[in-house]
Amino acid sequence: MKNVFMTISIIVMLLFSTSLVMGQTEEQTQEKKPETSIGNIVIAKPFIHADKEYNAGTYWITITDKEGIPYFIVHNQNKEVLFEELAIVKPFNAGKRKFKMQVTKGFLKSQEYFRIKVKQADKILLAYFLVKTDKDVVNPPQDDEID
Repeated sequence: MKNVFMTISIIVMLLFSTSLVMGQTEEQTQEKKPETSIGNIVIAKPFIHADKEYNAGTYWITITDKEGIPYFIVHNQNKEVLFEELAIVKPFNAGKRKFKMQVTKGFLKSQEYFRIKVKQADKILLAYFLVKTDKDVVNPPQDDEID
């Protein structure tokens, strides 16, 4: 009788502990994955993203993974999300040494794109932003040009 009671109590404890672990797993999957903060980035020229123009200025940049795919998230100064940009991923091997994330940013030689480069221990993440040029500005026709 004592063995039966002990067996039943062990089964109940196992079922209870399993339900707790499963509940934790469900909560963990519902949590938002943490974002890696790159910090404030100053883009000194106006730029275009998805046919929308953004002014030159300071933007808060973070990186997040969505289903294993990294994205750069661009925020305004109030940390409101403006848009997401799919990151270009290049493999990188820092070796066995300790490696701290490195961020470089700047315009490419042609001044056509602004690049953010984030070097991590296992990969390099890149984001490119098209700089607005005089060619992108559409001038309305003047009165004397209209027939």
